[in-house]
Amino acid sequence: MESPQRNISFSLLNFNAHYAPFLSKHTSKRISKLAKHINMLQPSILCLQEVHTYLDFLQLKKSLNGHPYTYYKKLLHGPKGGLVVFSQI
Repeated sequence: MESPQRNISFSLLNFNAHYAPFLSKHTSKRISKLAKHINMLQPSILCLQEVHTYLDFLQLKKSLNGHPYTYYKKLLHGPKGGLVVFSQI
């Protein structure tokens, strides 16, 4: 007896979120635009680099729809190495 086939959809997006966030006056606007585009794509897993501060992380977490799970290593000023994973699953 054959087992039924299941179609599973999975997508991964890896992106460098900032270039020089400590020097930019427009970080909040950049995060808002980035989140808007990511929300349109709805990747299953999102890996972001250069999320340097907890303020940036919290804005992203609030702005990203459908990604309730996050993972990062804690450091004093923000995620260690600026690396954050957001996930739908």
